[in-house]
Amino acid sequence: MPGSSRLRCSRCDRPGNGRCATCQGTGQNLHLNAFEPKCDRCAGTGACKFCDGSGYPRSSDLFESGVPRTTVVSANGRVEVIIRAPWIGVAIFFLPVWLAGWAFGEYHVGIEIIQGKATLLEYIWFVGWSAGGIGALYSLMWMLVGRERVAIDGLTLSIRDELGPLGRAKRFDANKVHNLRCSPVLVTSPTATPPGTIAFEYGPKTYRFGSGIGEAEANDLVRVLKERIPSG
Repeated sequence: MPGSSRLRCSRCDRPGNGRCATCQGTGQNLHLNAFEPKCDRCAGTGACKFCDGSGYPRSSDLFESGVPRTTVVSANGRVEVIIRAPWIGVAIFFLPVWLAGWAFGEYHVGIEIIQGKATLLEYIWFVGWSAGGIGALYSLMWMLVGRERVAIDGLTLSIRDELGPLGRAKRFDANKVHNLRCSPVLVTSPTATPPGTIAFEYGPKTYRFGSGIGEAEANDLVRVLKERIPSG
């Protein structure tokens, strides 16, 4: 695609040069006191094992279940990054089952309300049950079609959460964005949405984006975005 730029491997000796970072591409064990003459990371090939010497991350680093997580498009001095929402392993299978049970309960209590047979307790239950179902449906739809759209043009950094045509955006003065970095957070719950892997400072607050992306990919994105952020 015209204007598109592929992310380069950040684990090479230098980003995207395809050489092993441990032996600097020589294939030799640079630790003089070691018995093995070959580099233990690349097995003597001199090629970066994370990109197989291509300079670009393998598809397994950028793809999850065959679907690309990140797309970077650059045109007319503007860089736009589209990050697909992460699939949460337990929730992606549990929520459809739970929503089926939710719809069953919603239908039967709803019928009683329409017919005027519901008790006060059923009215209260129905409101709470409806709110829970809407939240669960939103979570499922976010995992399936949600995405973050990050754009920088040198003047403004915008981060927009999109669910289909709907979305809300936060905009930041690029000159006031500081310390853009890869900053992964450990998530211990199998059902929790992972926080953004990329962080930056803006005024007294820390903001995050790039939910669930890996460190290697996050480092590549940081490098691309920093080229457009004056104070990054």
